[in-house]
This record gives sequence, C-alpha cells and structure tokens, in this order.
Amino acid sequence: MRQALDDYQDLLANDDSCVEADKRFHMLIAEATGNPYFMETKKN
Repeated sequence: MRQALDDYQDLLANDDSCVEADKRFHMLIAEATGNPYFMETKKN
C-alpha cells in the first residue's frame, strides 16, 4: 500500500496522469478492509 501511495505522489508531483495509481491505491484499501461493496463499485 505504501508503494502504491508513493507511486501516486510521484506521478502527481511530475504532473503525470495518476489515475491508475489512484485506483490501485483505493483497491488496496478496499482489499485490506475486506469491503466487497467498495471493490465491486470500483471495478465498474
């Protein structure tokens, strides 16, 4: 999760697209918390 956040922040700092890194970070949070509803809505 730390790496996903670092990747997001690096992309953001370089004015690169960070959409995929943001999605990955939030999916990791959903997986870590066992939140199936959040994971399902993020997949759509």
